[in-house]
Order: sequence, then structure tokens, then C-alpha cells
Amino acid sequence: DDPLYVKYLVILAYSGVMSELILWQGRRMMKHVNRGQAFSLGTVRCLRVAAAEALVLAGFYLATMFWMSKFFMAFLFVVFVLGGCLLLVLGEIFRQAIEYKEENDMTI
Repeated sequence: DDPLYVKYLVILAYSGVMSELILWQGRRMMKHVNRGQAFSLGTVRCLRVAAAEALVLAGFYLATMFWMSKFFMAFLFVVFVLGGCLLLVLGEIFRQAIEYKEENDMTI
């Protein structure tokens, strides 16, 4: 058995599971959008959970950089950190949009 093969298999399996969880949150967000509830707390929750999952995956790639020194691991770390931060910002934007919407609904 080649230890490099086992390392790649572990990395791919964990990445696949975490990516599936992130996609699952995207599916839940689309359900909210299809119901006409794009600006709802459920959407904000999905964005925050997806952000947390992306940041966990980024942490995993950070750990694998020490386990397997490959440039691709550092690249994936940066991509998932940026993606997770972007999802957190979007979640906050959606939360504030909900507040503005509720405030506007109270005015009318």
C-alpha cells in the first residue's frame, strides 16, 4: 500500500462529505427562495451554517498542509477561508435586509 494513496483518499473523503453538507445548505436556501421567503431567518441560518462548514473545511486544509506539503492544499485553504467569510458577510446582509423589511412593513 502506498501511503500517499491513503492520504489522498482521506483528504478526498473528508472534502466530499463537507462539500455535500455545504451543498445541502444551498438546497435549503433555494427552498426558501422558491417559497418567496428569500429574506427570512431560515436563509440567514443556512448562510451561517454553510460559512461555518466552509471554515471547518479550510481548517482541515490548513492541517493537511503540514501533513502533506502541497501548494494545492494552501490554495484550497485560501479559497475556503474567503468563501466562508463571504458567506458570513452575505448572512449579515440578509439579516439586515430582514430588519429593514420588517421596519418597512410596520410603517405601511
